[in-house]
Amino acid sequence: MALALAVLWFFGDARAQEVGLERARRIYEAGGDPAPALDAAIAADPGLAEAHLLRAQVTADRTGFAAAAADFEAALRLAPGDKTVWRGMGEALADAGETARGEAALAMALALDAGDAQSWAELGRLERKIGRRAAALTFLERGAAHHDLAEIFLEDGDDARAERELAADLDAEPTCRDSRLNLAALALAHGDPARAAAEYQRSLGYHPDDIQALAGLGHARLALGDDERAVGALLGALDAGSDDQAVARDLSAARLRQRWRHAWPFAVLSSVVAVGLAAALLSVRKPKTR
Repeated sequence: MALALAVLWFFGDARAQEVGLERARRIYEAGGDPAPALDAAIAADPGLAEAHLLRAQVTADRTGFAAAAADFEAALRLAPGDKTVWRGMGEALADAGETARGEAALAMALALDAGDAQSWAELGRLERKIGRRAAALTFLERGAAHHDLAEIFLEDGDDARAERELAADLDAEPTCRDSRLNLAALALAHGDPARAAAEYQRSLGYHPDDIQALAGLGHARLALGDDERAVGALLGALDAGSDDQAVARDLSAARLRQRWRHAWPFAVLSSVVAVGLAAALLSVRKPKTR
């Protein structure tokens, strides 16, 4: 009986810790503050390497690597063969400008798993950051880091390769805002406002209050001659807080065309009436010949 109770306590406690860690992870991914949940999880079990790693990453994001070092060291001590710990530390070191140490940590992650795409991608980002373009391209390709590759090709003016990488990135992650907006901007630049409008609309399906997507959609619809819906999208961008003068210019252009479209029949009718009236007056005033 005592043994059964001990087993139930052990697994029940482990499950509670797992639930607490999962809750902290969800809070972190949603952009909230997971620190209280992580502190509680570590207090309940100081041997949770993943909790130390997540707390280290949160701390590094907020206050820098130095404040997170103790948690990184604890995670490494508890799980020295875990590639995610080495990768997380390498990323934090790279963000802190500790290039050599960041490279070493990422190399260790790859020594543990040479096929770890995320570690290759992080190493490629580090190489790009310090200006080693050739190495960055090689590592980013091995990491299937399509968004980063697209950014490089956009900088190079290689729109065709950038478009392929953006499409690949969206195949893997359809909600990626930046890739979707870049793809839409490329479509506009290449004279395809219909495709651009479709991409902006898809992006708004995931991010409905995105100012840049609303402004882009308005511009694309203006190019298509869809003035009424262009006005709606552009007003949405202004309501969301846009202070871009280009949005204001597009809105003025769309409204002007709307006014002209609605007013021209009356203008033509008025001209016809005026011409008819002038002709009638002239005929009345025409002198009689004898």
